[in-house]
Amino acid sequence: MVLYLPRPFQLGFYHDDWAAFAAPAHATAAFSAARLHWFLGPDTTYSSRPLGGVVAFLVSSVFGTSAWGFQSFSILLVLLCALSLRSWLNLILAVFPFYRSLAADLATVFWMSIPWMLGVTAWPIVAQSLAAQIFFTEAARLLLRHRELTPKLAAQFTITLLASGLVYEAFYFAIFPVIVFYAIYRRGLVRNARQLVWLLSLSSLAQAILIAYNRYSASIGSGTKKQFMPGWVGLFWNNLRGLPNTLAISLGEYRHVWAILLAVFAIGSPLALLGAALLRKATGRYLGHLLGIVTVAGVMLLASDVTYSVAGYGFTSVGVPSRALFSASLSVAVVFFALCSCWMVDSARYWKAVGGLAASAVIVVTALGQRERIAEWTHVWQREREILSVAPVEQIGGLPQGSAVWYIGPTYYKGIVIFGAVWDLTGAVFSENPLKKGHPYDGTPAIFPFVHGTKAAWDGATLLWELPGYWRVKVPIKHLYVWKLGKPTLEEASAGFSWPPEAAAKIPGN
Repeated sequence: MVLYLPRPFQLGFYHDDWAAFAAPAHATAAFSAARLHWFLGPDTTYSSRPLGGVVAFLVSSVFGTSAWGFQSFSILLVLLCALSLRSWLNLILAVFPFYRSLAADLATVFWMSIPWMLGVTAWPIVAQSLAAQIFFTEAARLLLRHRELTPKLAAQFTITLLASGLVYEAFYFAIFPVIVFYAIYRRGLVRNARQLVWLLSLSSLAQAILIAYNRYSASIGSGTKKQFMPGWVGLFWNNLRGLPNTLAISLGEYRHVWAILLAVFAIGSPLALLGAALLRKATGRYLGHLLGIVTVAGVMLLASDVTYSVAGYGFTSVGVPSRALFSASLSVAVVFFALCSCWMVDSARYWKAVGGLAASAVIVVTALGQRERIAEWTHVWQREREILSVAPVEQIGGLPQGSAVWYIGPTYYKGIVIFGAVWDLTGAVFSENPLKKGHPYDGTPAIFPFVHGTKAAWDGATLLWELPGYWRVKVPIKHLYVWKLGKPTLEEASAGFSWPPEAAAKIPGN
């Protein structure tokens, strides 16, 4: 509650949110088929994630353009994730009479406190992907709650896995190490070879359907497409090698304290477990479970790294790119759970208290790091509202057909997008003009933000916008206007306009 309840009053919309949520809320009626078309279809943001599109449609219909509403829904999803995660972790070790749920409580709060998850939990368009984790942990729980694999349970399990992947791709292949772990210790529905084969077959079927649909949706539409990155192996290894430092960086000024506390806790955990084993208070089966839990987390992390690397995403600790640590964060929380569980064996309350205090110290420092990162996201939301409050909305709305606007102002802050793309700035300015109905880009001038490193040139007919060495865009434009933040009106540009002024660029072929 302390970490999350203030968020709706601090955070808002970011980057893709403006085009994805603000525009359809002004253009269509809530719960209408017209609005549904914004979220379902081959040319939408959710083309390969239809169930995620359904969630977004429902939230959009309920909250419209209310950033407060979207942020409130986001923290509700975090709570549901936490409850499902806690239940799953408790079920894994519930077979041992000396196990205490305090380990799952600490691991769950740790997961909620980590600052590198803000790319998911603070960003509304990605926060809805938390439903994918809920479905995944529920599928894992389903395998432990029953002992006989019936056709009904098989269907429930397969559908739950499909639901996870149709919301978001973060947990591709993650169920396989879980099933193998259950099979080794004959847990739940995986108590013999026949059940193992059935569950692996069902999981393979679900995964194959998800991959096939993902590739099919990319081939038929112009929506979000994730292309295969040829050099993904190098990115994969770089992600793994840099992961400890990546996580530490997100702690900001607390990273050194956090690293020391985490090291002490991590070293003390196996020592506590070893002491319990020597005193015959820890069974070999319990030790095996803990080793299996860590192994499952490691394999899940590798699967996550492969999935994101193939799509071209590297692990980043801060800002919007930190969304790539979504599924890796679950793996880290599972390892933290295993470490906490090491302290819960000895019957002496003293050792349980020591372990609980050590874990709590790590969590407190982690939460302090999250507070630092939240302040950055809060700053960006404040800057966005300041910019929109002085935007020349009426003048932009009255520009002639074939016009575009070149925006010069802040675009990024510590890895978080203020306004850094055509779709976010155009969508945001459009949202400030509720009198305009219909599709926001029908006759609305596109607004191009100047981002550091990019170049632009306009010859009177075509705007060249490029990031040298990466991408180049040519847009036919009859009239170009410059919006300099701090100036009350737009300035009309002349043919030959370039930005930055000292980097005059020529458009090849014109």
